[in-house]
Amino acid sequence: MPVIHFTELTIKAFPCPSEKRKTTLFDSQTRGLTYEKRSSGTATFYLRYADKRGKTRYLKLGRASDITLKQARTLADK
Repeated sequence: MPVIHFTELTIKAFPCPSEKRKTTLFDSQTRGLTYEKRSSGTATFYLRYADKRGKTRYLKLGRASDITLKQARTLADK
């Protein structure tokens, strides 16, 4: 899973390969911020974190069409 520095341009230009159902990117600047692009074209921001038992969880922050990258970073930092 690629770790890149998110910018509006890089995440919008990132394609989901046709042979995959979804592709997930991880932000190098904001810890836990992930961007999921689906083959249908929809994209969603998530916060990846570990719960008290150490299990990895994902909290949906919002669709990329509804919130900006700056808003997603603000939500992830809370």
